[in-house]
Amino acid sequence: MLIDVNVRELSQFIEIMSLKLKYDGYGKVCGLTWNIRKIENSSLFDRYMQSGKKDKDCYTEDVVKADYNVFACYDSQHCKPKFYDGHLHDDFDYVQAEPNDGTIDGYIKYLLEMDDELPENFYMRRKTA
Repeated sequence: MLIDVNVRELSQFIEIMSLKLKYDGYGKVCGLTWNIRKIENSSLFDRYMQSGKKDKDCYTEDVVKADYNVFACYDSQHCKPKFYDGHLHDDFDYVQAEPNDGTIDGYIKYLLEMDDELPENFYMRRKTA
C-alpha cells in the first residue's frame, strides 16, 4: 500500500465486510449495521493481504451499529461549490452515480454507464471454454 511508513506504523486498519441498512415505515434509513474486520497494525495487515485475506489470526471481527441515519450527519456534496469555483468553463464531467441492484449484471450496467476510462466492451461477459 502507498501509505507513508510513519503513518502506517501508527494506524489500525478496518475492512468493512458488509453493511445492512434498516428502514423506517416511510422507507427512510433509520439505522445501519456494519460487519468489520479490525487489523491492529501494518505488520498484521501485510500478513493478512499476503494470505489472500484468509489468515484469521490477523484480525478480529466486530459488529458496529448506529441506530440513526449516519448519512444525515454529513453532506457529501458540501464541497461541490468549491469544486466548481473558478472552473465553470473547464472541461470536466460531473455525474452523480445511482446505486446498482447488487448483482453482477447491475454492476456491469453501472460501469457501462459511469466508467468512460476503459476500452469499449471491456466489461462484456466472456464465454468460458
